[in-house]
Amino acid sequence: MTSPTETTLAELLESDDEDSAAEAILTDAAARGLPTTSWADDSFALTAIRLFARAKAGLAGTITDLARGSLLALASGDWLDLLAASQYENTRRASAFATVRVRLTVASGQGPWTITANQLWVRRLSDNRRWNSTNAGSVTLTDAAPVDIDFRAESPGVRWSALVGQAIELVTPLPGLSAAFVDAGSGSPVVTAGADAEGDSTLRARCSAKWDTLGVQKTADAYRALALSEEAGAVGVTRVVVDSTNPRGNSTVDVWLSADDSPAGAADVAAIDAYLQPRKSPSTDLQVAAATPLAVTIVATLQHDAGADPVPAALEALRVLLREQPTTLYRSAVVEALLSPAGARNVVLSSFTINGVAADLARAANQVLVESAFTITGQPL
Repeated sequence: MTSPTETTLAELLESDDEDSAAEAILTDAAARGLPTTSWADDSFALTAIRLFARAKAGLAGTITDLARGSLLALASGDWLDLLAASQYENTRRASAFATVRVRLTVASGQGPWTITANQLWVRRLSDNRRWNSTNAGSVTLTDAAPVDIDFRAESPGVRWSALVGQAIELVTPLPGLSAAFVDAGSGSPVVTAGADAEGDSTLRARCSAKWDTLGVQKTADAYRALALSEEAGAVGVTRVVVDSTNPRGNSTVDVWLSADDSPAGAADVAAIDAYLQPRKSPSTDLQVAAATPLAVTIVATLQHDAGADPVPAALEALRVLLREQPTTLYRSAVVEALLSPAGARNVVLSSFTINGVAADLARAANQVLVESAFTITGQPL
């Protein structure tokens, strides 16, 4: 049943478009005895009514925007930005570049090589995504010992997560020089996670939780809001799981950090930990860590119409599903994602596996689903 508040809001936000406004005016004019049906399309009366209807619809739209813009649950876009900044002192977080740690190794008897600032590029073989070295000055590489350098994603946003063991190669090769992802300290090569520009729903959630941060005793929502705040300085972190059930004994709280598609980077964890520790509840033993990566491998045969190629769109649908971070990755949800592109007809269940088995995949609260390898084979019907 619709509540009175919902009914009031629906009525408040209802507005006519230009055609509806003109029709309402003509109906009222006819009821007052005016010969509306005999007016020509280019007559003064109809022209004046249409101009007035356009102005009325525009004004109604502005009133609707103002009403929505004053309510956190309904404000969106620029209106939400204004509301968040003026009432909650929050600003929308911009997109961010991911950085990953790469180990450079010179084969015995090769080199030495001196690389200049930002000289090297690496490419992941599975999807051709590229990262550029961030060394600010020259670095000498020898066969005496490998050197770890952070590489920045070619573009900002999600889908730049990485796992130790994923195959990469140098786009700018040097004889005897090889590259590999290496653990940056949080269980993955990610140093700082990439992020898309903050969406409306996430900004609303941060605003809603803002008031929890004001008290001395911090709730789970307070830790979550503080970790996601601009002041914490970790733009790539978009998901915060708080275990405030004394997981390690009395007065203990665990905070797990991740991006939409990867664990939080080591630098992100350090920044948020430094921000939360002086703001935690008195006597609380607070532990901040990156979520544990749960690698996901999906193998499937996708049958499709002849002449269609739904595989690229199906792969993107799988990645969108993973970024939602479901508690259980159901086989049915994966099949639905695979069949979402035009031309996709059937998934061959006999060869469909998630992490090598024909079963759903459960994710623990302190885990984050990360794409390992999606092998989708198209099969024309």
